[in-house]
Amino acid sequence: MLRLCGACFAATFFLRCAHVEPPPGGPVDAIPPKAVAVYPQPGALKVPRDAVPAVQFSEWIDRSTGRGQVIISPPLPGKIKTEVDGDRLLIHLPRKSGGLRPNTPYRVTVRASLKDLHGVSMGNPVSFTFTTGESFDSGRVTGRVFVPDAKAPALAALYRMGQRDAGSVLPRMLL
Repeated sequence: MLRLCGACFAATFFLRCAHVEPPPGGPVDAIPPKAVAVYPQPGALKVPRDAVPAVQFSEWIDRSTGRGQVIISPPLPGKIKTEVDGDRLLIHLPRKSGGLRPNTPYRVTVRASLKDLHGVSMGNPVSFTFTTGESFDSGRVTGRVFVPDAKAPALAALYRMGQRDAGSVLPRMLL
């Protein structure tokens, strides 16, 4: 009889220990994921043309929300593919593009709708810039516009240097 009671106790003990469940209690996670590191670093120069931009977050990211959340400007031909690896979002450039263009500044933006494993979205987008060139352009345009009749409306147009027909820009601007 003693053996039978001991066997029942042991069986109950082992069956109870095998019960798997999350720990009880604790507050619901409502803290949005934050970017803690990016590659290339903001303002980086001479970034390799085959670089794989990445963002590391403060917590793991939901794989299903990683697609379609990245914008690269200027756009590259083809489709950007993203890969979520735990707390990192890897941004694979389109093969069709041949990588980043030489001497070109880029801005990478991750949309605010990216979510962590608890379904909490970032709230604010993450953006960073870098260039494959040796420096960033100043981003300024200076000059003067002379109008023979000060009361008449004026139109100033910018176009890329080396473009053969500057007038070809105007019809697109006026549409």
